Amino acid sequence: MKNLLITTIIILGLENIFSQPLSVVAGIDKDNFVTIKWFSNHQFNVEGVNIYKREVGANEWIKLNQTPIKRSNDISNSTRDTTLLFYNALTYNKPKDPEDEGTWRIAIITTGILDPKFAEFYGMQYVDKEIESGKTYEYKIVRVENGQEKEGSISNQVKIEQYKQPQPPTGLITREDENSVKFLWTHDKKKFFAYNLYRSDSKQGKKVKINKHPIMVFEFKDEAGKSKRAEQFFIDTNLVSGKTYYYELTGFDYLGRESLPSEEIAATTKDKTPPAEAFDVKVSVKSDSVILSWKVQKEKDLKEINIYRGKQFDGEFIKINKSPLKINVEKYVDVLDKYEPAYFYSIETVDLSGNSTRTFPTAVVITDSKPPAQPKDLEAVGEVGRVVLKWKNNTESDLLGYFVWRSMSGKEDDFLLLNPDPTPNNTYIDSLNKEINNIITYRIKAVDTNYNESPYSKTVNVRMIDVTPPDKPILLKVSNQDLKVKLEWLRNYEPNLAGYDVFYAEINSDSVFNKANREFIKTTSYEFDLASSGDYKFYIVAIDSSGNISENSDTLECSIFYQVPLNKNVSLSGFFDPERKVSSLRWNKIDLASGFVVYKRDKNEDLSAPISNFITENQFEDPQGEKDRYYYFIRIYDNDGNSYDSDEIIP
Repeated sequence: MKNLLITTIIILGLENIFSQPLSVVAGIDKDNFVTIKWFSNHQFNVEGVNIYKREVGANEWIKLNQTPIKRSNDISNSTRDTTLLFYNALTYNKPKDPEDEGTWRIAIITTGILDPKFAEFYGMQYVDKEIESGKTYEYKIVRVENGQEKEGSISNQVKIEQYKQPQPPTGLITREDENSVKFLWTHDKKKFFAYNLYRSDSKQGKKVKINKHPIMVFEFKDEAGKSKRAEQFFIDTNLVSGKTYYYELTGFDYLGRESLPSEEIAATTKDKTPPAEAFDVKVSVKSDSVILSWKVQKEKDLKEINIYRGKQFDGEFIKINKSPLKINVEKYVDVLDKYEPAYFYSIETVDLSGNSTRTFPTAVVITDSKPPAQPKDLEAVGEVGRVVLKWKNNTESDLLGYFVWRSMSGKEDDFLLLNPDPTPNNTYIDSLNKEINNIITYRIKAVDTNYNESPYSKTVNVRMIDVTPPDKPILLKVSNQDLKVKLEWLRNYEPNLAGYDVFYAEINSDSVFNKANREFIKTTSYEFDLASSGDYKFYIVAIDSSGNISENSDTLECSIFYQVPLNKNVSLSGFFDPERKVSSLRWNKIDLASGFVVYKRDKNEDLSAPISNFITENQFEDPQGEKDRYYYFIRIYDNDGNSYDSDEIIP
């Protein structure tokens, strides 16, 4: 592991600190106090600084220190505390060479940010414990020179609440090599000053920090004087090739607070060492197959085995196994669909990183005795006077064509070869007499250039389009029975009869014939309802399974009479006229009603008596009526003397 070393550097984010006389940052620390740090572009703390505080919105600043806050005195070698000796050496060993002074200042600020004890030693930090929850403060640092306060700078505002660990950095990406992993991430220089990288050997395992010192992101000046970012911010080295590692990134803000870890990211180092080649390779030929066998060295990262075949020793080799072979497989059978004078085979071993090794090509001589595959997906479409056949093309490269057979009976000994010369196409048209109506059976074979024939395809049955309609049906009678119309006819004897349709129309009208049925009628009679009485004419047609329609049968006529039931939807209403002392009744018009009789009863009585003659009007007045005393209803009569009553009402 090593940090990226760059000469003539600028730490991103410190430009603002060095470009201002005094910079101040403040925030809640882990102890829920406010830590304030300040930085300058020169050696500001010889005489120290004063620190002031005020609540946001207030005008008065409150001084927090009694005496100026400044760096500790030079302790030389008066202590054995190695930490203090380091602090003292860093503070008082200012380089004499001006070119080294910038690096020295960066070291002081870096240590002051990340080490609170050094920040106190150097006089660049103050912890405010006198705070109240919920309030918001801001702090001012004023530099002291010659006993007088000089320029000052105000911090960011700090709201007093429970400490929250900063959110993690984002955009962590890796670039893997054989034994190392390089890192880049999104450097938010306003938010983060430095970073830590953590690593584990397993997913969600315990992470260990891999950087000895906090990682700082650098830029450098190119030849044109422009700032350029480094190609990577950190390199993790001395890793195992082909192994997966898991990383998380944290960031430090300018108060030295470490953020939450970023999302875990996996990185697998590259394995560039190829596996050992297969050995003891043997090749033999059996019928239309080449049988290969081999052995492999059992390596830990061996992943798969592949078989390659070529037509020439130094020509192109093509992988012939559709799926990788497992490493414990030691045999492969190559079933050939085309035969060349010779083939060459090579066995490939592949490891988990994709490194591969192939064996020296092994030659084998082949004799073609393999027939084409059985043709698939034979289809037949019957048309008028012909049958159109089509099927799926075979894929053999040495395919010559196809033979086509036909049988009019479907029997095995009745098939006739239609084309002595194989057709190279995957379609065939068989022309026939259009009157043929029986089922026809077809099958095909494929043949290659060595006249090896495939097995027969599956047979397919077809019938040509039928253009002959059924015979004209004979309609026997039409009758009206039980409120229905009933037609009866003689049966047709066509074998492919689909059924019958019934048509009707009114006599002596311009009405067109209407079809009575929705589905084909399979029987020789049909009953249905008509909308109204009247004189009607009827005929039927026969339809076969090809949709051919016969001539219309002879037309029969019939008078249809229906007894329409009386409408019983009566709406009786009434009102009482107090001036005339009259109860008035009204009701709706009722179809087929021949007349009405009005009934009345006293509400204290049980029986009603008629108070009107047989009337035909739809209203009635009772001059003897009284309000809220009498009940009324009407009795409705039809032409046959049938009657029914309305509901009772009180006007």
